Amino acid sequence: MPLIRKIEKDLWEVRSTIKDGIARTFFTVEKDIMVLLHGFVKKSQ
Repeated sequence: MPLIRKIEKDLWEVRSTIKDGIARTFFTVEKDIMVLLHGFVKKSQ
């Protein structure tokens, strides 16, 4: 199950475990639209 946490006032992070590591996506919400800002796969600690 993905983990969602608030980073700042209007900035959120979604973390999901996938076979290649941990996928992270940062997003914000403008009115009723989710805006994806950046995503990457973290492969090491």
